[in-house]
Amino acid sequence: MKDTLPQDHGLPTEILSSNTLLPKKDESPFITDIQYEALRQGVARGESLLVVAPTATGKTLIAIWALISAVQQGYNGVYLVTHRALAKQKFEELQSILLQSSLQGIPEAIVIATGDGITDASGNIPAEPLSTPVLIATYEKYLAMLSAAPRRDMTGTALVCDELQLLGDTTYRSLILEVHFQELEV
Repeated sequence: MKDTLPQDHGLPTEILSSNTLLPKKDESPFITDIQYEALRQGVARGESLLVVAPTATGKTLIAIWALISAVQQGYNGVYLVTHRALAKQKFEELQSILLQSSLQGIPEAIVIATGDGITDASGNIPAEPLSTPVLIATYEKYLAMLSAAPRRDMTGTALVCDELQLLGDTTYRSLILEVHFQELEV
């Protein structure tokens, strides 16, 4: 555990002032070694990272830092998961964390996309879900959405991949590893 943040960590004020988004002990940051290293490597500054660590080491919080940092910098955030149930869970979790702060209470700013459909936090179907500030989707649905979109430029998109089960598939390798705040050729 670390009780400091790395120099030039990049975390926005919204995270620094939160005890939920930045665990603290005696008013000092209290983060895991993997969280410290992710910050040192630039996760909150838009750098691409592959974080591989055991369960309960804080990977989800690293993902949330990346999303909040991206939204604060004017980028779109995409959180990809393997299953519909996990997408629903992350959608509800991210609504409670982001909706009233980073997304200024705008329910259309957060969308879930699974095989069950595409809806925003108010239950409406968004016109352009790929342009939503925060999109939580299953891999399968997101790939289908990208395939249907005419030449989608992914510049300005932060992509968080939860459980990289497609990592060994050369078809999707560029999609998974080359996206964080960079252009994607699709």
